[in-house]
Amino acid sequence: MNLNTMKPIIINTDFVGPVYTEKEYYSQESYWLYLWKLQGLNLPTKHDPIKLGIAQEIYKKKFEAGWSARIRECLRQMQRAFNRDDLTAKVIALKCSDAATICDAERYVHFTATHNFANKINQNLTGKLLETWMSVGGQSEFYDASERSMIGRFYNSLRAANRALGSNHWAKVQEENHKILRGHR
Repeated sequence: MNLNTMKPIIINTDFVGPVYTEKEYYSQESYWLYLWKLQGLNLPTKHDPIKLGIAQEIYKKKFEAGWSARIRECLRQMQRAFNRDDLTAKVIALKCSDAATICDAERYVHFTATHNFANKINQNLTGKLLETWMSVGGQSEFYDASERSMIGRFYNSLRAANRALGSNHWAKVQEENHKILRGHR
């Protein structure tokens, strides 16, 4: 299968994404589904970690695109946790849509498509390395999978049938249980 992909965007901790106006911030109704690869950490995994996440369309701080603000902050946390200053993020997929579409798509990947669980980075690390990894916010949304596989999961999650699975009661219960276990309420 040939997937139409975007030209990757390379982010470092100084990167600033698209900026919007205050008026656009207050009238926004959309969210981003984003996919990015952490580069340079060299974990004992088959692939570099790839994260699928969501963000509000525009963040209040500097009215920046939510995807870029979230990725940059996670990258900064990774650098602090691992005492590195040379890590980068390679953004490989972005989709902006209504909140229900994006939330259901993300929930499908993380909580409904159980075949993805074994690929989670936090399932493949041990000891001090796992402890350091788990100190970073959003770490549970990273996978040890190829770019091609994760791009497939990204687009597959946006299919109506899979969004419906992501919106069902069981998926929402799984997500709430995950938040409770992580200490988020």
